[in-house]
Amino acid sequence: MRFHGYLTKWLQFYDLFRNSIRKNPGPKRVDPFLYLRSLIDGFASKAIVGILTTDIYDDAVSILKKWFGDVRVIERKHIEKLCTVRLVTISASTSGLRNLYDSAQVNIRGLEDLIVSESCYSYMLCNLLRKSI
Repeated sequence: MRFHGYLTKWLQFYDLFRNSIRKNPGPKRVDPFLYLRSLIDGFASKAIVGILTTDIYDDAVSILKKWFGDVRVIERKHIEKLCTVRLVTISASTSGLRNLYDSAQVNIRGLEDLIVSESCYSYMLCNLLRKSI
């Protein structure tokens, strides 16, 4: 999995990356940094350009966590995506309904991963989904 800088994808990416590093113990500190750098691009790669210290891996992870790991910002991004779901213009359109469902599910799972209480967004979500159909 690559990370392109999308906030809602950071936690999933970092969890997978961290687990892959743990399952391959023993590499020098530079190796995890090179592996990390090979998996990020776009806006995310700009965050760690120019890191040349002896603790490059720790520095890179710290910077990426600071830029992309703010749970409140990620939570707001999921809510924002739920608020801007595409309207299904033809209610008989199975692909439109499927896209609506998939989009809602991805962001609901993201909120659940952040341990956001369902009561915080369920009323808003019901209204939004009702208006989208």
